[in-house]
Order: sequence, then structure tokens, then C-alpha cells
Amino acid sequence: MYLGIDCGTQGTKALVVDENGAVLGRGYAPHALIERETGAREQEPAWWVEALRVSVRQALAQVDASRVRAVGVSGQQHGLVVLDAELQVIRPAKLWNDTETAPENQQMVDALGGKQAWFERFGIVPLTGYTVSKLLWLKLHEPEHFARVRHILLPHDYLNFWLTGKMSADFGDASGTGFFDVRTRQWAREVLDAIERDSCWRRCRSW
Repeated sequence: MYLGIDCGTQGTKALVVDENGAVLGRGYAPHALIERETGAREQEPAWWVEALRVSVRQALAQVDASRVRAVGVSGQQHGLVVLDAELQVIRPAKLWNDTETAPENQQMVDALGGKQAWFERFGIVPLTGYTVSKLLWLKLHEPEHFARVRHILLPHDYLNFWLTGKMSADFGDASGTGFFDVRTRQWAREVLDAIERDSCWRRCRSW
């Protein structure tokens, strides 16, 4: 048997399937949402963790949990989760559908030469929902929080970190940050330097 976990915007689903794909157990837990008239859409990462606990508990209650051979996790892209030096969440995560950062996204596009220059250099053009504009927004609007950032994660990455204690991102998720070169498959320091050119990114020990 296999356990799949999906952390979406509205809630977390858990599914247990057998080797043939037959569904043996299901679970679901909803997420709350922080909304503001500015276009902000945010969630506390702790809500995802609790929803994961609840949904997985529901799904495993329907099967013999000792037979689960592997766990797979998927999650919403583009969101910004920032941790401090003690691995604590600094503020609620800004989500993919947060439009409060639209001015910052345009600022980032203009800073590196416009849409065509972005595409030619990095193979991608950042949209408002991408992570990079959220990072610039944090610097401009909450500098006290920005100064504490030591780890930058996506929602999917954060759940994997909570489960395993390891920080990593897959190429697909990384491509939606806006600070990843999809051609070289490397973090685009040029983009990050456009946000801040001091030692900020050297302080960030992992991504």
C-alpha cells in the first residue's frame, strides 16, 4: 500500500492505494485562509501540518497502517515560507493566489530588462503569483521580517521538511519561484541580487 498526501489551497487530502491503484482509505481536512482587501492571501504553515495530521489519521484508520510501504507528498506551488535561524516560521505564508505583490512583480521584471530579457536569460518570465515577487514585497513592507530570513521554502518544501527534517526542492517547484534558471537548473543569484546585493543570500544556508 502507498500513502499520498496533497496540500492544496483549500485543504489537505490523504489517499491510501494498493499496488493496482485501488483506493483503500481517504482523509480530508480544510485550511483556513487569511484574506485582505489588498489582495493578500495567506496561511499559517502550522495549519497545513495540522491538516496533514488529521487527513492522514482518517485515511490510515481505514486500513492496516503497518502495510504502507511509501509516502508521497505534493503541495501548492509558488507560496513563500520563510524560516529564521532557529528554523521557526517568521510570518504567515503568502500563497500562489496572493495578488498584493503585483507591483513588486512588475518591479522585478523591469529591474532585469523586461519580459524578453527574462525569458532569454532564465527561460521563464515571473508572474504575480511567483515566489520572487513575494520576497521583494517582504523586504519592502516588512523589513524586520526580511532581516530574519535564513531559509526560503515553498509550501511543499515545508511539509517535506516537517516530515523528514531535510530542506530541498524539486525542479518543477523551483521553476515557479522566479529565481531559478530552468536551463541550467541552478538558483539564479542574479535575480536574488536584484532584490538585495548585500550578504542576505549568503546568510540563507539552505533553500
